[in-house]
Amino acid sequence: MVQHVIRKFSATGLIVSAAEIIRIAKGAMVRGADYTERDVINELASLDLLVIDEIGAQKGSEYELGLLHEIIDRRYQLVLPTVAVSNLPASSLGQFIGDRALDRLRQNGGQAVGFSWSSMRATA
Repeated sequence: MVQHVIRKFSATGLIVSAAEIIRIAKGAMVRGADYTERDVINELASLDLLVIDEIGAQKGSEYELGLLHEIIDRRYQLVLPTVAVSNLPASSLGQFIGDRALDRLRQNGGQAVGFSWSSMRATA
């Protein structure tokens, strides 16, 4: 999906795990860091398409919830598409991104699409 958007529309896109977003943002808190948490949010908000993968694999702390909500909310305000990928049922996503962020993803036709097939990563 991301490759199609990039190739067809000369767009910018990124697939990144929720845990990686949090690690990078926390890196801004290190003394002498070359970037701020705001820089991370602004960068992720500026992409034409953002896919946040592995939602629910992180702890779900208040900080993480707030950070992911802020990224999703900023993209919502800019009317930019965000895809959330998780192994969790849609009803559990609010625990990790916040119910308000989940509402923003669903607004204007956003849909939860469930897949029920076995993992393709399983070894034979």
